[in-house]
Amino acid sequence: MTVRRVGVTAPLGFMAAGVHCGIKKSSILDLALIVSSEPGPIAGVFTMNRLPAAPVQLDRLHLRGGVGQAVIINSGNANACTGPQGIADAEEMTTLVARRLDVKPQTVFVGSTGVIGQPLPMARVREGIPSLMARARRTGEHVLRVYGWSSPTLSLGRNQHANGIYLVDELEVRRTLEREVRRLCSLDDLVGVIRGATAVRREARAE
Repeated sequence: MTVRRVGVTAPLGFMAAGVHCGIKKSSILDLALIVSSEPGPIAGVFTMNRLPAAPVQLDRLHLRGGVGQAVIINSGNANACTGPQGIADAEEMTTLVARRLDVKPQTVFVGSTGVIGQPLPMARVREGIPSLMARARRTGEHVLRVYGWSSPTLSLGRNQHANGIYLVDELEVRRTLEREVRRLCSLDDLVGVIRGATAVRREARAE
């Protein structure tokens, strides 16, 4: 059986890591890094909210350069509705990463999720970044959950409270998807989907 690598480190040249730096009180991972060995074209889709969080404002500015190389992400604090200090904190996060990677700060992007209206505990972020970068690996095995869902499940059309990201392997994704499909769909539904897909393929071949 051929096992294919999936997740953010699936493409060659990408590394990732996740650590607990203390933004959250528990030992849950709350700081993550995704980094490319080379700078490259980057695109972004942002919220239409009239009160975007500091990371969104900063990322929009960085996106004008059209080049990215790293993303630093935290959970536990959204850095939203934090005024000029929030912008300064987001800028510092990108600067700290850029210095250690020896890249331009404009190629580093930041994402934050969590509590709104409270300043980031930057002392903990500063302390966590060196450990985070030291753990960056091609396997990304240290990144488990920093920015995803309240439980390790895939959302099939359901709203779930977001509090972390799950970077999982293909087998785990497949098992979770199968479990969700069995729970949400009847056998008749699945048969209908298969028949529909078969019909579409036949039409495509006929053309």
